[in-house]
Amino acid sequence: MIKIVLCGAAGRMGREIINATQELEDIKLIAGIEAKGSNFVGSTISDVKIYDDILAVIKDAECVVDFTNHTATRENLRLVKKYKKPWVIGTTGFSQTELGEIKDLSKDFPILLSANMSVGVNQITTLKLLRPTIVGKKMRHQARQR
Repeated sequence: MIKIVLCGAAGRMGREIINATQELEDIKLIAGIEAKGSNFVGSTISDVKIYDDILAVIKDAECVVDFTNHTATRENLRLVKKYKKPWVIGTTGFSQTELGEIKDLSKDFPILLSANMSVGVNQITTLKLLRPTIVGKKMRHQARQR
């Protein structure tokens, strides 16, 4: 079983992840993280206890999933970098400098950065990558018919 800490647990994507993992036997959300002062801190969301300090739970985690904001993501990465836990980042809004910092941190531990994980956006991205191939085939087909 993979033990995961979820940063941004009370947000829209965080709640989706909590719901999606409820039925899974091989993944367990061991804690959720929210900002200090959040009304969710100290409560539970579908049996996931919410904390405001990632250092309180990082030792028990095998992986961190992050859907916070560009500032919180970097702060949390800096706080726990010595633990070298793999991170999955779905946060958006990073500047080029911030992306550079994340890239530097990824030299010490695995980080997967996917700024948009929605099915629709990933399908559009795939189509954009395939477009030259599709357009090229269509043009070759039209040229043969002339």
